[in-house]
Amino acid sequence: MDKISDLPDDLLLQILSLNPSKDVTATSFLSKTWSSLWTLVPVLGYDDRNHNGDYKLFTQFVYKSLLSNNAPVLQHLHLNLGPDCSSVDIGQWINHAVSRHLHELQIDIRSSNNGPFTLPSSLYTSATLQRLTLINCVFLDVPVHVHLPFLKTLSLKFVTYANKTSLPTFLTGCPNLEDLFVEHRFENSPMDVNVLVPSSQRLHMSISNYVGKYMLKYSSLKCLKFVGMASSKLLQIENMPELIKANVTFCEDTHKFLKALTSVRRLELRITLPEVVDLSSMIFHQLVHLILHKIAQEEWWSLSAM
Repeated sequence: MDKISDLPDDLLLQILSLNPSKDVTATSFLSKTWSSLWTLVPVLGYDDRNHNGDYKLFTQFVYKSLLSNNAPVLQHLHLNLGPDCSSVDIGQWINHAVSRHLHELQIDIRSSNNGPFTLPSSLYTSATLQRLTLINCVFLDVPVHVHLPFLKTLSLKFVTYANKTSLPTFLTGCPNLEDLFVEHRFENSPMDVNVLVPSSQRLHMSISNYVGKYMLKYSSLKCLKFVGMASSKLLQIENMPELIKANVTFCEDTHKFLKALTSVRRLELRITLPEVVDLSSMIFHQLVHLILHKIAQEEWWSLSAM
């Protein structure tokens, strides 16, 4: 232990950042060197499953650990919570983290006895947030004013949207977004999917139910992964001239979608319905790599590449 204690504090903090906050806090009992070092760790992760189902004890630990943290900048906060989580507690934890110039936030609410958790308004105007991940029982009730100037990565997986315009309203407040991941499952209510973020370079979208309409307008997009397992007759998609790699799975509107991908260099295509698409008018000028899955008709081989 003495040899480890002799390491520079910066290196010790990096080591501590790789461990759960519960274990990090326990190091305060090791020696005088470690007694306050744990309060400077810029990465915090809390999982209520690590407290044997005692949510009261877990809540007290989070408050103590979070309020005791003195790191100059809180780089990352990860909340992994179960059905007993209190919306009031979660909101206060997030508000405090945002006030500490938070860079990355990941919230995974596996289930909730109180319904989906609504994010506090402070999160939508964070001046420092760079990465946001929301999973499962999170209610996205987006205010009119959203301003996240430094948000680069946004992941929304199985969240609940307040209305059809929640996602596009959110995206309008993210002018520098580069990576977007959206997964919408079958039982969720219909929604509009309007992706109109000029700065974005990577998009991963999976929609497994009917959506009201969706529009993709990504002039700077370089990587696309799209799974459209639903009726998409109202699809609007524009050409993506910078596209390098695309991995696409869909049921309908195949022709329209492919026309927007003619600039792609690497294409992997999956068709889940035995439809025939006339591709004779499409020329993939830059295509150098192509993988086709589940080809239904020989006409698929009329793809043109130059």
